Amino acid sequence: MLENALKLKQPINALYASQTMDLSSSHLSIATICDPRFNVSIYEYYMPDSIDATKRDRARAQFAACYNQYKDCENDIQAAAIEATIAAEIEQPTAQQELDSDDEMYQHRGPIIEEVEWRRWFKEYGVDRNTNILKYWQAKQYQYPVISRIARDYLAIPASSAASERIFSVGGDIVTKKRNRLLPSTL
Repeated sequence: MLENALKLKQPINALYASQTMDLSSSHLSIATICDPRFNVSIYEYYMPDSIDATKRDRARAQFAACYNQYKDCENDIQAAAIEATIAAEIEQPTAQQELDSDDEMYQHRGPIIEEVEWRRWFKEYGVDRNTNILKYWQAKQYQYPVISRIARDYLAIPASSAASERIFSVGGDIVTKKRNRLLPSTL
């Protein structure tokens, strides 16, 4: 059995490597990176050679591009919320408040430079293969808010699957409009 598994490993690896090179199937690499059991480390494991560096870099770039799209969407939503808050404040006249010396201490002084969320995710250690991914992302949604949304979208299970559709089609073959009754001898 182990021999059969090892024989299948090479074609599967080749297929996966070819799929990750295809830009139209970037969703495969994004879903793989969102899975905390694999993250980016699976690319180093299955593609350790220096000639595979471009494939690994492409997977990282695809994930970074996806992250940037989600982040841009989040920024647009936050900007709209701020604009709505400002518009509401302009409509309501308020009394001027004098800043206390303590208030000045807590004012924002400038941008705080921190590492991009996806770079921190790439450095995260893998988890046990039996980890419940849903619970994992529920726990990490505040540490990695954008990536948790990406994971929710890319690791989702489709509402209908081919297996359930196949069952219904087989059922249609057995019981049709012309053949809607079973003979007592059949039972």
